Amino acid sequence: MNIVIAGDGEVGLHLAQELSSLENQNITIVDPHEDLIKMVGSHTDLLAITGDSTSVEVLKNANVRKADLLISVLHDEKINLLTAALGKQLGAKKTIARINNLEYLRPENQERFKNIGVDSLICPEDIVSKEIADLLKQTAATEIFDFSGGKLSLFLIKLKENAPVVNKTLNDIVSLYPHLDFRAVAIHRNSNTIIPKGDDKFQVNDLAYVITKPGGINDLLKLGGKPVGLALWQLFGTTNQLLAAIGLLVVSVYLFSQGKPIVYTVLPLIGMLVMVVWAMGKKLVSFYDGWKAQGDLGHASLFLVGLILLVLTIWLVVEAVAAFARWHSVRKNQRFVATRT
Repeated sequence: MNIVIAGDGEVGLHLAQELSSLENQNITIVDPHEDLIKMVGSHTDLLAITGDSTSVEVLKNANVRKADLLISVLHDEKINLLTAALGKQLGAKKTIARINNLEYLRPENQERFKNIGVDSLICPEDIVSKEIADLLKQTAATEIFDFSGGKLSLFLIKLKENAPVVNKTLNDIVSLYPHLDFRAVAIHRNSNTIIPKGDDKFQVNDLAYVITKPGGINDLLKLGGKPVGLALWQLFGTTNQLLAAIGLLVVSVYLFSQGKPIVYTVLPLIGMLVMVVWAMGKKLVSFYDGWKAQGDLGHASLFLVGLILLVLTIWLVVEAVAAFARWHSVRKNQRFVATRT
């Protein structure tokens, strides 16, 4: 499959690399940045052309007439629409343009774009907002969602008037707080979803969606103007699972003491304990790293509370095992006495 990708930086290059990993894909990149094109040409097998993708001559050099697919993903949607329309006229079988204006996604407008040669429209804002909406439905509207095995957290915070980040751009925040490791993926403001760039400013009552490591949530709460105590939210999910596991543990001990089968409670109990202890351990490492690196009370509190919960869980498991052993011994003695009599 012959694919031509028009880009202006990382997005186009990343897309080309992803598609090139598939079999039988011939990828050509068109990009106005000469340095990037030189790097692509020297480090990859991709065909790279320097130039303006709205130039007919450049598109001809990219052999767009033989393209099965032309994708234009520059930051300027007008360039993308013009590139796709020209590419279609020059022979590309299918064209895709990246846009920012959600109005273009209305069915009647999409039909208009098809009439000028733009087969499909993609809008990052629309995709991200839908993904986040689905994610929040899955998490029952909690403020924190862990993924990547607990290594990262998607965090939602509403910015208050006293938030230090209000009226500051992402670039300002990076300069003022260089130790923070986070990425703002979306801002919901006045019923609109914004994909923030470096010069976008945060405003009061913004709903900010931020991806960070679990140990960084405490810092984000401070920047959002929230009380530090709310950082304990990070432990609620794991703690709830711990309570469920402990409940199963108690039920298992009781059933065993009554001489009833416990396989149906012990098997899920073991699975829950393994997963919960592993998740708590990962969080403790993250909290400890944040405490060690920044020396703040928030990370220290999270680490100590989490450690206490973990120690209590281990103690309860040890006590339960001892209880199992005692009841087993009692039942063994009872069977021995019964055989003697």
